Amino acid sequence: MRFFVLSFPYSNTAVACLTPGENAECTCAALRGLFELLGDVPRRIVFDNAVGMGHKRGDGGVCYTEPFGAFRACSLHVSADHGSGICRTASIVFS
Repeated sequence: MRFFVLSFPYSNTAVACLTPGENAECTCAALRGLFELLGDVPRRIVFDNAVGMGHKRGDGGVCYTEPFGAFRACSLHVSADHGSGICRTASIVFS
């Protein structure tokens, strides 16, 4: 089991969950679960040491893994009450 931690540096707050692995599928499931728990999606997500999610290209662009690309395209719209839906697209950054 691995810990997945989503921290909010401006408020010194963090939430965490356990995942069975560190691959893209586990990370996407952890993000979705934490967003549903929080009832919102952060405006910006910075991934540190998340090789399974994607990487920076030489030209400065970002190349996402297939699972994370699909998650980013359709799952960053989270419904906290299973009806109204919170629609915010997060800015994704790899440090």
